[in-house]
Amino acid sequence: TRSLCDWSSDVCSSDLNKKDDLLIILNTSNRSYQNWEFTLSGKLNWKEIFNSDNIMYWGSGNYVNDGCETEIINKKNKLSKIKISIPAFSILIFR
Repeated sequence: TRSLCDWSSDVCSSDLNKKDDLLIILNTSNRSYQNWEFTLSGKLNWKEIFNSDNIMYWGSGNYVNDGCETEIINKKNKLSKIKISIPAFSILIFR
């Protein structure tokens, strides 16, 4: 498990459970972020499986990451960088 918290922006992430390769992001601020970059190890492709801003959960639907922009940094070491949009007061889960 690896956690990263940027308390200046109130965004925390954790790539929990390496077996399932889950990335969980929590934004506790009233600010939204566009193109936030995360460098991850393990999987090279990520898909959003939960977003509390989705309209099906009474969110605005403005910050849904249908297609995550993934850049492979080091294929041998399985390092990739993803850019995602993070809504205010939200939880996002990627697999």
